[in-house]
Parts: sequence; C-alpha cells; structure tokens
Amino acid sequence: MPNHPRLGELIRESMEDASGTVTDTVGQLGFERGTLSRLLNDRAGVVANIAYALESLGWGRAGHGMRM
Repeated sequence: MPNHPRLGELIRESMEDASGTVTDTVGQLGFERGTLSRLLNDRAGVVANIAYALESLGWGRAGHGMRM
C-alpha cells in the first residue's frame, strides 16, 4: 500500500510555496492559530468550513480535504 501524504504535510507545503507564515495563513483563512497548529500536526480533522477556507486559497478541493 502506498504511503500517502498527510493533510498537515500538504498544508505545510502549500504555506511554504506561498512564502507564508502561520500568522499570515491564519489571517487569510480566518480561523485561530491553534486550529492551524492542530491541522499541521495531524491532531485534528478537517470540517467543512476549514476545507472551504483551504480551497479558497487554492490549496486543493474541499471534498478531497474532507475525505483525508
């Protein structure tokens, strides 16, 4: 079975590609710093509003994020 990337890993790569910091990213996404931290460290799942916020930045599709 292939080793698929974790959602936190994908978010971190997208942040790096955009040259953004955690502070910049939470400002763009509109949720709290702790929420982003939990996502980056794979301690939280994605709910609809977070999936749509990530999609609004061009970081994948909301449906895909929800399935991960």
